[in-house]
Amino acid sequence: MATVTHISARGGLFAPLLVLALILALAAPSKTAAGTPTPGALVRFPYGYADSWTGWPVAPLHKQHPVRGSFLDPRAGYHFGIDISVDDSAPEQGAPSGRTHRVYAVEGGTAAFVHDAPRRCMGRRLTVGHFAYWHVDPVVAPGERIRPGQVIGWTCRHAWHVHLSEWTRIGGQLVWVNPLHQGGKLRPYNDQAAPVVHEVRFFAGPAELTAERLSGQVDVRARISDPQSFRGWMTGSLAPLYADHHPYALSVRITRLADGRTWLRRVFRADATLSTGVPALGTPVPYRHHYAPTSYANLRAAVCVFEKPPDCTGQYWLRLFANRSGFTWDTRTFRNGRYRLAVTAADIAGNRTTGAVEVAIRN
Repeated sequence: MATVTHISARGGLFAPLLVLALILALAAPSKTAAGTPTPGALVRFPYGYADSWTGWPVAPLHKQHPVRGSFLDPRAGYHFGIDISVDDSAPEQGAPSGRTHRVYAVEGGTAAFVHDAPRRCMGRRLTVGHFAYWHVDPVVAPGERIRPGQVIGWTCRHAWHVHLSEWTRIGGQLVWVNPLHQGGKLRPYNDQAAPVVHEVRFFAGPAELTAERLSGQVDVRARISDPQSFRGWMTGSLAPLYADHHPYALSVRITRLADGRTWLRRVFRADATLSTGVPALGTPVPYRHHYAPTSYANLRAAVCVFEKPPDCTGQYWLRLFANRSGFTWDTRTFRNGRYRLAVTAADIAGNRTTGAVEVAIRN
């Protein structure tokens, strides 16, 4: 393991200059050193909606809610939405048996049921406009015209969340995008906590390498998390439900210390799911190339509440050289000598952190 030094910058929705700097640094132009688009990046993309309503799909509609499962979380594959948490220990007044909180449409449109499991609330899915709501018991009919802010269903007891996904079309193809993107529907959203680059490690297959002697193909892994400054009702006995997010954007800058020459690699940006094969989003990054084997998602909320394990939070081990065909850094394309790897992680609110390590290539 290499020693990581850090520099952080705090942004948030109330720091437009920093957000602009982040966009310029990580997104525009969204090209890698090879001239290809950054995987998952949508730069200056014109999202379109049926109305101008903003808010959240659970009450209170115009106040922020805690998000426990973030976009691209490690599940069976990429998590293609976000999990907006609800407190199942405090159901809303009037909740039917087995249900806890009303769900509201964040965009108007026509209601449709993609899945409607009659005996299993958790398996139900409702779509309205550009949004899909999972684990929701609908109270509207298929084909019904829905206005924004209208009640469309109830959350399922023991789910502790509503899963919200947003889609758009890029090049004629339906693509899942991050519902927390700038200029989106979910407002207000404020986060003052910068991501954390915890550590960087180097591997050749299963064997860990020392940073002082890298050679051949090297799997460079960074453990990174994005803490959330807003935790809502996740306090007291429910504090273990809190979990950090997957970072929004990641890049690595390699500097040869002998002469200062640099190489920049934009690893990804979480505007859209990384598995999508749309040219505008770059080549797809397979799930097991993006995540190292030691990554795992946070435990389900019901497990945390009822079984009370010592730790409910997940871990994000991200491969810094992941691409469609592999996940290693070919150090043989660099001269022998000392280098500095500066790993910059950003969140969607504009906060960012750079963690730096020094390595020696000895081929």
